[in-house]
Parts: sequence; structure tokens; C-alpha cells
Amino acid sequence: MRHFALWFGALASCVSFACSDHDPEIGHVGGGSGGVGATGGASGAGGSSATGGSAGASGASGAGGAAGASCAPDPGIQDPVLPCDVDAVLEAKCRRCHTEPQANGAPFPLLTWEDTQGTYVGKPIYVRMQNAIETGFMPFTALTLDPPVEDLTQQEKDTLLAWLADCAKPVDGVVCP
Repeated sequence: MRHFALWFGALASCVSFACSDHDPEIGHVGGGSGGVGATGGASGAGGSSATGGSAGASGASGAGGAAGASCAPDPGIQDPVLPCDVDAVLEAKCRRCHTEPQANGAPFPLLTWEDTQGTYVGKPIYVRMQNAIETGFMPFTALTLDPPVEDLTQQEKDTLLAWLADCAKPVDGVVCP
């Protein structure tokens, strides 16, 4: 019976990790549903941008990383900024919390293109953003704010995910309306 309990406990642990779509290193921070706080990773110290994962034989990106050298911004860009459509979504849905200073437990700002190139818990922020959007981890609609946090529309999600999948590349010096 004791062996069964140990085996069952080990199996339950493996299944819970295998079924999780979201990165277990990251948790919601701040008020949760009903005002209960959730645990989360600590804000990472500053550092240089990560280079992403290594490319496979087909040139596809490695698991959890970007395709390495292909993700380097165009060296001809003098003033790297966010594309206007991406900036509009971040302004409408993200910057209530991902501002400077951060609010409601947000671990980093999303005000500039440079903000998306930093690292958080060992991965580029833009990779963290892509994972959080793909898994529904963000926006955190259980946060009790007035007005309420809204989900991304399909168009907003498509805009961000397309940009993030393309290594979150900047545009040169565009001034958005």
C-alpha cells in the first residue's frame, strides 16, 4: 500500500507538470480572484538581451527560444521603436500594469521596444510575452480593477503573436498617432 501511495504521488506530480501549458517559473503577482494574491517569480535583475535558442536543421527556432541570429534587429535601424499596431494593443490592453513604475504586480514595463528585449527569469521578455498570450496567462482578467481587465480581441492577439513570432523586431523611428 505504501508503494502504491508513493507511485501515485509521483504520477500525479508528473501529470500536473506535463499538462501545464504555461511556464511554471512564472506566476501571477498581485491581487487575484477575490483579492487573493498569487505567487510569482521575482523580478529579474537587469542584464543584456538573450540571444534565443539555437536553430534546428530546418532553421526553426529551438524550444523556448528564438531562432538565434535571425532575431537580431536590422543593423540599419537607427531609432528602434515598436510597430504602431503593436504599440496600440500594448497601450489599450497592457500598460495599465506594464508601465513605469509597474502597477498591480507587473514584473516589467512594456513602454518601448527596448523593454521587450530585456530578460525575465532567464528568457527574453518577448518570448515570455508570446507564451503568456498563447496560453491565456495574460491579460490577467481575474485581477479586480475598475474598469475590469479585458481579454485581447482575436485581432489584437493575432497582431501581437505575429510580431512576437517574428522576433519582436522594431521599426525605424516611426511616430505613432
